[in-house]
Amino acid sequence: GGNMRDFLEIYHDFYALDFVHHWTFALLVFVVIVDIVLGLLKGWATNTFKSSIARKGIVSHGTLIFIVVAVYPWISELGFSLLADAVMLFFIVSYIASVIGNLETLGVPIPTYIKNKLAEEIKSKDDTITEIFEQKKKEKENDF
Repeated sequence: GGNMRDFLEIYHDFYALDFVHHWTFALLVFVVIVDIVLGLLKGWATNTFKSSIARKGIVSHGTLIFIVVAVYPWISELGFSLLADAVMLFFIVSYIASVIGNLETLGVPIPTYIKNKLAEEIKSKDDTITEIFEQKKKEKENDF
C-alpha cells in the first residue's frame, strides 16, 4: 500500500530538505548535547559522578531528543511549526539555563544580568507558548 513509504518520505524530506530551515531544531539538539557534556564534567569535577544519575540524565535528555526527532517533521508537515518553534525555544532557553548552572558549578563566573535575562526569557517564552495555544484553539473553533 505504499503507506510506509509515504511515512518515511516525510522524514526524508524533512531531514534532507527542511532541516536547514529549522534552526530551532538544530539548536535544541546542540544545546542538549552541551548540557549532557557539562553535566558529566560537573559530576566529574565535584566527584558526585554517580553513574545512575548520569544515566538518568542522559535517558531523559535522550528521550526529549528522540521525541523531537520523531515528532518534529510531522508538526512541520501539519503546519504547527510556529507552536513547535516556540516550544523548542522554551526547551532551548531552559537547557541554556541548565548549562549556565553547570558552568557556575564548574567555577565559571556568570554575570547576574545574564542569569536575570534568562529567567525573563523563560517566563516570556512560557507566555508565548500559551498565547499560541490559545490562538490555535480559536482557529480550530472557527473552522466549524
